Amino acid sequence: MIAIIGTETQSSSMFYLCSVLTSSETVKYPFMYASSGSFFIASFLLSFIESFFSIFVIFQPINEGHSLIITKKHAVLVDELDEELYLKMFPIGRKIAMKIKEKLPETKGIMYFIADGEHAGQEVPHVHLHVIPRKPNDGFDFTFEPAYYDRLLTEEERTRVKDKLIPI
Repeated sequence: MIAIIGTETQSSSMFYLCSVLTSSETVKYPFMYASSGSFFIASFLLSFIESFFSIFVIFQPINEGHSLIITKKHAVLVDELDEELYLKMFPIGRKIAMKIKEKLPETKGIMYFIADGEHAGQEVPHVHLHVIPRKPNDGFDFTFEPAYYDRLLTEEERTRVKDKLIPI
């Protein structure tokens, strides 16, 4: 039997996805993440890649094959991950995307998505990468409002931003 391990914080009833699974077996039962009445459900463990991540196909996908790569080491934000762990995440996502395109030919594109912080739309307080198969007219949209395209930075604003960010 596979145990789902979570930890509860004193400030909330959120169960983190750290050490999600410790076995190389495939999960036959869904697991659930609960936070303030909302639920995150993964239908099964897709694979184990090394010992740092668990990969799940989620129960409520945007499209068939929608997968999550979840770090076993707890971190809320990407910058809390060590660089080695961060750099391993995207090659795994690419492998999953390649398999999705091979097995689900209706897939016309892949969206890689990380919401890094509450104001970026992060709902689960744990770093995870979505690998989302996209197809024409799939009903999921991630677009900018028309007014966005009219908003241009002035030369002064571009210089100010550049001066804040360089050197990295």
